[in-house]
This record gives sequence, structure tokens and C-alpha cells, in this order.
Amino acid sequence: MNEAPAHVEGAPGWNTALVRGALAFLLMVVPAATLALANAIAFGGMSAADVAKMTAIYLGSFFRVGLETSFDVSSEQVYAIALGAAPMLGTVLAIWLLFRTGRTLGRERGGLPTAAAAGAACGGLVVAASCSSLIWPLDSPLGPIEATLPSSVIYPTFLCLVPALAGALWADVERTPGGWRRRVAGALAGAWAMLAFGIAAAFLALVLLAALAPQYSRVYLAGFRAAKSDQGAAAVANNAAFLPNEATWALAASMGSCAGIYGGAEGLKIDAICRARFPSGVSDDSIDPDLEEVPAPRILEGVPLVLGIFALVAPTAVLLGGAVAARVARPDRYGSAAATGALAGLAFAPLAAATAWFSGVDLSVTGGPLEVGHVFIGPRVLEVAAAAAVWGTVGGALGALLGRRSGRGRDGGQRAVGLVGD
Repeated sequence: MNEAPAHVEGAPGWNTALVRGALAFLLMVVPAATLALANAIAFGGMSAADVAKMTAIYLGSFFRVGLETSFDVSSEQVYAIALGAAPMLGTVLAIWLLFRTGRTLGRERGGLPTAAAAGAACGGLVVAASCSSLIWPLDSPLGPIEATLPSSVIYPTFLCLVPALAGALWADVERTPGGWRRRVAGALAGAWAMLAFGIAAAFLALVLLAALAPQYSRVYLAGFRAAKSDQGAAAVANNAAFLPNEATWALAASMGSCAGIYGGAEGLKIDAICRARFPSGVSDDSIDPDLEEVPAPRILEGVPLVLGIFALVAPTAVLLGGAVAARVARPDRYGSAAATGALAGLAFAPLAAATAWFSGVDLSVTGGPLEVGHVFIGPRVLEVAAAAAVWGTVGGALGALLGRRSGRGRDGGQRAVGLVGD
């Protein structure tokens, strides 16, 4: 029997699980409070209560909790604005913390019930923090900012429970010597590795692009330079929080999809980042010497040679992910290794699509003559799913074959994606 018993002497109890879930929540509050304090310092005039409200809003945004506000331009023009966007650096931290919490409980033979309790405790605290804006909204120049109720409950609950349960299941798989459970675990680990390696490789490509061709990052950096000295910390903090979002968009483009602006009342379809389209840099004389305005880039048709570095992102991700799948599954034949890698690629498709949606921005502006409707800014989700399935199945199978042949030990690939380790 591979299942953990219902109770083992010395196994963590409910109180331990609840405390660990609360601790994970408190660790998530730290970056949220840091972002709130950076904004408070930059813009000033914020009370301690406002900083606390903004901290709760940032914390909810890690789980993509939506925000809304409304304001009156005149008696006949009332606008309502809704925004959904997640600073994914906080999301990555939250998922990692909860996975490790569930895995620790699983290793201590706490099992799924205690992992679920830890995830529920953390999720309940996030829900409470997010919903606090419905009672104490944050005042802004546009109007009071409140969280949208459905997203305040559904997203935090899901994103707290699933990683914690996954961690407990992983701890159980670690005790499984082989069989179909090990192969399924290998495929899922490979899919996760494809996503993790893909985002990391895309981020590295963006860094190399800034070094090799500064003109492409000039528009982005001008935003920092245009900020007043006392707002620089807030600009850096907020942009750093969205770095995984930008890397996800680059990953989508590297696989052959596009990211842009879609929807709205006018049915917009603007592809801004693709393999054949990329925001251009700007010349020095087009930048305001006083740095009061940030220049808007043009969209280049065709891809300059330097952007070829992004062509390496997708194959790197799926090959490494396939290798991880083989090392976790430990197949005894090359055919089984290839099948496990291909299965990891299939699992990578919905995972990549969900991440692409999560990385995007939902914006709705209704009311008045300037009504925009709902606009999504980000990757084309369905295209990302299709592209990830193709890249994942082919590259995953090949990577699994290479991974099995390398024989570097079963734990190496697992630790590479943070699934195993002390």
C-alpha cells in the first residue's frame, strides 16, 4: 500500500496545519505590504489605514482578484471601470509557499486532509483581506476602489487549495517506487518544468535583448527615467512584480502565438508581440529630453536578427521539461520515456493557456460616450494552448529520451524545478 495511513504517531494535526497555512499567508503579506509602502512613499498623503487597504488590494491581485470603481463626469456621464491583473511575481511566491506547505505536511504523514486545511486557512485569510475593500474601499482620484466579489472568493480559494493538495500528493509520490502513479507524476512534473523553464528562458532572453540591443528596451527604461526621484522605487517595485507576466508574453510569442489587445466595443484585434511583429525601439531624438513623457513605440513588421534569441526559448523549455518527466517517472524503456514526455507536453498545453490568461489584463470601461467595453490585453489563450501542445508533445518526447539516456539521477531534474528538496 502506498497511501499514507489516516493517522500516524507524530503526524501533524489540524492545529499544525492551520498554523502553517496562516504562516504562508503572512509571508505573502510581506511583498504586498512592500509594494503598498513603495507607492505610499512615492505619492505621499497616505495614512496607515490607506497603506493597509492598499496592502489588501495588492495581496488580492496576486490571485487576480478584480477591482472596480465608478466616477461621475457629469450628471449624465457616469463611468464604471473594472480591472483584472495579477503581478505574477507574488503569484509565483504564493504557489511555491503553499506547495511546500502541503509537501511538508505530506512528508510528515499528515495526508491530504491536513494539506487541505492549510490551504483553506490561507485561502480564507486571503478572501477576508480581499473582501475588506467591499467594506473599507480605498479612495482614489477616480473614486473608491473595491474588489469584485466573485473573483475575491473563487480565485484565492482555488489557488490556495490546489498547490497545497498538490504538495501533499507529491510527497506521497516520492514514496512510490514505480508504476502508473509514478509515470503520471513524471508527466505532470514535466509539464510544470516546461512552464517554469519557459518563463525563466524568456526572462533571460529579455535581459539579453536589453544588453545586445538597448534600443528595444529604451521605451521601457524611459518609464523609469521619466519618474520623479521619489517615485522611482515605486516604479521599480511595480514593474518587478510584473516581470513574470512579461516573460509569459515572450514565451507565448516564442511558441508562435501573439499577444496584443483584443475585444472591446470596436472588436479590436491588435497583435503587438509575435514572431513576425515586435514593438520597435525609438531613436534618441524622439525621447523628451526632460523625460516628462514616455514615447510610444512603433510595431515593426518582420523580426530583426537580434530577436532570434527568442527562437531558443520554446525548444529549451520543452526539452528540459521532457528530461524532468523522464527523471521523475524513471521509465524502464525508451518507448515509455517518450510516451511520458509526450504526455507531459499534452499537460503543458492547458497549463500554458491558463498561465497566458492569468498574465493578461482584463479591462472594462462602461458608461458615457467613451464606452470601451471589455478588452483583454495579453496572449491569445487558445493559440497558446495549441502551440504548447505541438511544442510540448514533440519536444517533450525528445527531451525525455535524452533525459533517460543521460542518467544523471532521478533527483536532479526534480530539484531543478523546485519540486523536491529540503
